Amino acid sequence: MIDEFFIKEEFRSKGVGKRLMEEAMKKFKKLNPNIVIIGTDKTNKEAINLYKKMGFKIRKESLWFYLNMEKIKERV
Repeated sequence: MIDEFFIKEEFRSKGVGKRLMEEAMKKFKKLNPNIVIIGTDKTNKEAINLYKKMGFKIRKESLWFYLNMEKIKERV
């Protein structure tokens, strides 16, 4: 399982993400999974476009909730 990976801004739009995904897909194929699930923020258009080009389909949009603990500390 790959939890997260990011491409540093100075390396974006240079094919680095595509090459990493291609290598990851080679590894996945050897594991013979039933499904590969990828998540990204819906505002990350570059990642969404890459995943679509690689054949991924949007299955559903998920909601993620974040809590800024600094704000909680101020209230307590």
